[in-house]
Amino acid sequence: CIIDRVLAVTHEADLEAASYSRAGKTKSWTRFHSDAELAKLVQERYPGLGFETFEILERGVSGRVGKIRIQGRDGKTVEVEGLAVRWTLDTPDTLFTAKRVTPPDRAPGWLFTGRGWGHGVGMCQIGAFGMAQRGHSYREILHHYYSGVEIVRTTSGGTAKPVAP
Repeated sequence: CIIDRVLAVTHEADLEAASYSRAGKTKSWTRFHSDAELAKLVQERYPGLGFETFEILERGVSGRVGKIRIQGRDGKTVEVEGLAVRWTLDTPDTLFTAKRVTPPDRAPGWLFTGRGWGHGVGMCQIGAFGMAQRGHSYREILHHYYSGVEIVRTTSGGTAKPVAP
């Protein structure tokens, strides 16, 4: 019997790896991008700009990179803000440092060292999953990630009613 369609897709989660202690495998990371790799990434987002170098212009209160300036050919520049920084430089998060390096066995480029794995403005899916697997309620999970919030139920008229614990 030959089956020509997908019957099921499964995903097995390692419950021991899912953690909300911020000590999981996605806590710290490093990435190396050669100048040629960065030039290709920049070309995809900013055709015709070219790539010579970049500099970090702003960081937010959390330390995440908020804005960079990319120096292209012929004095052209572009400023990149927010999540576009992450997408342009191909980093897992915007909480990083960047160091110009010339490894002995590779082309010159940039070493990015960072923490986190996302946008840095909300709930960690891995952490929330780990908390839920350990028996925490949705209220405990929400309060862990969003301290000081009040969970309420709203009516169609816009009136808010506290949700029972």
